[in-house]
Amino acid sequence: MRVGDGVDMVSIMEETQVSQDDDGRIFVEVGPKGCCSAFSAVAAVEGAVKIKTGNLIPLSEQQLIDCATDNGNQGCGGGLMDLAFDYIMQNQGLSSETDYPYEGIERTCEMTYTPAAKITRYEDVLANSEKDLLIAARNQPVSVAIKVGDTFKNYQHGIYTGDCGTNLNHGVTLIGYGTNEDCTKYWLTKN
Repeated sequence: MRVGDGVDMVSIMEETQVSQDDDGRIFVEVGPKGCCSAFSAVAAVEGAVKIKTGNLIPLSEQQLIDCATDNGNQGCGGGLMDLAFDYIMQNQGLSSETDYPYEGIERTCEMTYTPAAKITRYEDVLANSEKDLLIAARNQPVSVAIKVGDTFKNYQHGIYTGDCGTNLNHGVTLIGYGTNEDCTKYWLTKN
């Protein structure tokens, strides 16, 4: 990873030891349905920057919602985390939450901003490779797409055991993993 010119999203091939208890939980209110890709991408970048620099810089989800629409994302109408990362790289970074605050609605893009953090690259984890996802999660928070159904809307606590599938429709950030007292393995995500 590099700091100064930007942060490389950690390569999954670089195994490091990160405690499964050190998941860096920070909670924010997620806005309208469809904005999840912005929240997932921002959380992953914030985590990568914090791991590299030791500083947590709250970044602007609103900037991605408002501005990352020229490359295929649709604000709160849906989008992909890869396209959010592409926007961050193409625009030389992302504003801080303080400079471009979250409003909870789509707005017109503010064209002038000062980047608070940059990324120089990102890497996709091989689809359906639990091993590669585990390696990536040991290094930093990871943006992941999941399939959620009606049962997810009512989820409150514990291990969610909804159906898996390939019709991915929600973006979350993988921030840890573990095994519970019943020896059930789980992924810890930030929604």
